[in-house]
This record gives sequence, structure tokens and C-alpha cells, in this order.
Amino acid sequence: MNSYKKVNLAVILAMSSTTAFALEPAPISYSIADVVPTLEVSESYDDNYLLTNAETASWVTSVTPSVGVTIYGEKTTYQIDYALNYQAFDAKNADNLVNHYLSASTELEFDVRNKLAIQTGYNKTQSSAAALTPGVLNSFNTFNAGGNYTYGTDTSTGNVEIGANHVQKRSDNGANLDQENDSTVISTAFIYRVTDKSRLLAEIKATDFKYISNTNLNSKNIAYLVGARWEATAKTTGNFKIGIETKDFSDSSRKDTDLTSWEGNIEWSPLTYSTVTLTTSQKIEEGSYTSNYTNSRNSIVNWAHDWGSGYTSNLNYTNTDKEYASTIARKDTIDAYGVGVKYAFRRWMDIGFDYQASNQRSTDATYDYNRNLYKLSVNISL
Repeated sequence: MNSYKKVNLAVILAMSSTTAFALEPAPISYSIADVVPTLEVSESYDDNYLLTNAETASWVTSVTPSVGVTIYGEKTTYQIDYALNYQAFDAKNADNLVNHYLSASTELEFDVRNKLAIQTGYNKTQSSAAALTPGVLNSFNTFNAGGNYTYGTDTSTGNVEIGANHVQKRSDNGANLDQENDSTVISTAFIYRVTDKSRLLAEIKATDFKYISNTNLNSKNIAYLVGARWEATAKTTGNFKIGIETKDFSDSSRKDTDLTSWEGNIEWSPLTYSTVTLTTSQKIEEGSYTSNYTNSRNSIVNWAHDWGSGYTSNLNYTNTDKEYASTIARKDTIDAYGVGVKYAFRRWMDIGFDYQASNQRSTDATYDYNRNLYKLSVNISL
């Protein structure tokens, strides 16, 4: 099993779409619910859809129907979303892909001080890009369920937030069995109100990883973070937290590790129709048979602008560094650039064009690659 074929999920998502969702769908309304169906159809040319140095190209036709259902209760609402994504490749011997995404969420407000948000989801995904086993799809199903409890109000001196989430990841095709695991996250944060627009926080987050077959990777991660949330002006909002993250393996032969960990997101809107977003993080990611863990650092800069008359644009840049903890030290750097334009042809129809370029440079040149993706898409709704 080759863990070195991994790529950062943020890069894959950035490559899939760079323009903002601008449709204004009209719902199908019932007495207690609204139903919003949408459909995206796109044609892409991908000159390296496998993300390898062999650079195999293909035209890709993608069809994504989706539906969102909002159910209105007496004191709360329930949201259910489903999307099906089908991708047809014209390259010789290429596998067509089918992905399913299902999620549900609700927010309960018991009184002004006690709130609970609950969410669950099930994804069934396939990918040929950066296959962990050459020629075999990365095919997984993932189930998650969790919630976040908040005690306090916006005007309280102090708030407490307690979160929990459980994830089960399983292989769908008998490959990549070393990636199958259960993970449980529990977090506690205390938020101190400094002013109406600023908060200080301290957080502890513990994650327990239990692998199904690759039990040598069973471990516990604990992150100790401090930071701030702010809305300094009408133009700027953000949050940032930094601290130490540790990983302790159940297998004493595996070396434990720690690193400086951080998470940050800043939005600057110099104009009401223009927003620049900076997102950055550093954390410990999971390994496989050939690497105990991966130190990952990710930074994204995004500029979204509304030009008026139905035209919007989006520019973004992503930089990802990965250091693999294995017998052979290796580091990858991924740079991805994207530009997209979208035209609101009608309230119920958008037409978009996207271009993305990415490259990976590794201390092992076997894993270098370049990629260019051109995409024309149409989004429609009722």
C-alpha cells in the first residue's frame, strides 16, 4: 500500500469549482417543508486526471442532481441535503465515477442560554486521482454523527462550547484496507467576551483513532489551543487559534510526536460586493502502512467579486506542505491556482467557466506532477 499517493482534500475541492454558487432557486413549498432541487451539468478537459507524472488526459462529463429539504417544526427546523455526482471519462480504460452525499442537521434552542446543534452524514465516494493503489479506485463510504452544545448568550461574559463527533471510514472495494478506521473527537472550549465584537478562547480537542486492520496506527491526538474571534470592523471578521498538538501511539514501537498546531480564517470585505478570504492551518494527519503520520500545513487565499449585471468572478491560490513520517523521509509541496467566472443568465440558471492549474513537487521526483483543468458548467433550478 502506498500512502504517498495522497493529496490534500482542500486541493481536490478547490479544483472542482472555483465560482460561488449564485443561483436563487424557487422552492417547492408544502405546509411544513420547502424542497429545492438543482442540477449542475459540466464538461471538462483534464490533462492529468490521475495526478501522476504520466499525465493521462481525458474529457470528463459530470452530472450532479441535488435536493435540499427544509422541514419546519414548532421550535426548530431540520435540514436534509442529498447530491449524486456522476462523472464519465472518455480516456481509454478510465473508470466512470459515482459519488453520493447525504447530510442532515438541526439546531435546538432549549432557552436563551442552552443551544444544541446536531448533524449527521453519509458519503459514498470514488476517485481515480492519486490512487493509493495504481489502477484501483479509491472507494470509501464514510458515516459521521455529532453535535455541538453551547451554554451562554452573545452578551454573556463567558460561554462554554462542548463538541463531539464520530466518524466511520470503510473501503467499498476491498482495496486500501489500511485506511479503514473509526475516529471520535471530543472538544471543550471556553470563550471570554472582551468587547461586543471580540472574544478570547481556550480549547482542548481530543481525537481517538482505532483502525480495523492496521491496528499499529491506533493512537490518540490531543490539541491544546488558545486564540481569538473578532469582528473588528464592518469589513473584517476572523478567528485564529494556535497551540500544541500531540499524537501518542498505542504501539510502543511507534514514535510519538507533537507539533505547533493552528487554525485561522480571516474575511476582509473592502466593498459589499468584494471579499478576500485567508484560511490557514497546520495539523497532524493520519498515516498508513508506510508512514506513521503526516504533518500537514495548508494556506488558501480566495478573492470573490461581484461585477454587477449578473457577472461574478473568483480567484484563489492554495499552498500545501506535507511531511511524511516514514523510514524514508519525504516532503511534498502542492501549489494550486484557480480562476472562475460565472454569469447569472436567469434567476434559475448560471453559466460558469473555470480554469485550475496545480503542481506537486516532492523530494522524491516519482511523485511530481502538473495538472491543468478547464471546465464549462451550467447550474439550473426551479
